[in-house]
Amino acid sequence: GLIDELGEVVLRKACLQGAAWSAEYGRPIRISVNVSPRQLRNRSFGSTVERILEETGYPATSLELELTETVFVDDTESLMSTFGQLAALGVEFCVDDFGTKYASLMYVKQFPISRIKIDRSFVQDLPDDTSSGTLVTAIIEMARSLGCTVVAEGVESVEQWRFLLRAGCEEIQGYLCGRPMSAIALRSMIEHGCTLDVPDVGT
Repeated sequence: GLIDELGEVVLRKACLQGAAWSAEYGRPIRISVNVSPRQLRNRSFGSTVERILEETGYPATSLELELTETVFVDDTESLMSTFGQLAALGVEFCVDDFGTKYASLMYVKQFPISRIKIDRSFVQDLPDDTSSGTLVTAIIEMARSLGCTVVAEGVESVEQWRFLLRAGCEEIQGYLCGRPMSAIALRSMIEHGCTLDVPDVGT
């Protein structure tokens, strides 16, 4: 029962860090923050987010709220006002672990979803598993046709990355890019240079 309070603390810290990075590097830095279904169903959540953005000076257009498919299980109508309030500010929404639970493309069409994350369970057997490859390609094509950016989770090898590039995936995350780290460690990594050579995908 503490997720509302805990989530508010996490969101405020993330927005403070985003504002600091944006000022330091002279450009908007997008941060994605996980939120729970309980938070989203709280009628005051939209106002809480708006207040935190005002307090921290972090632009709404740089904030992405990441939610799981379980948020769409029931009572979707009550979510519409919250989504609408935040979308009007410029906040974006991402569906995490897409394809593993209850969401359908109907919800992606109905709600202002801008980004879809393909669950790592579909990515881990790429590029050798034909079924995984077919599913990943289909998700990418459908999501892009709906105007959504596609992120692949759990990318650990260049071979997986090469397959995803061929399939049209725009973004990746996973150990190939880096492991979880503190803000201080990330800042150090950025300052000392961190680049990945984009693999050749052929024609």
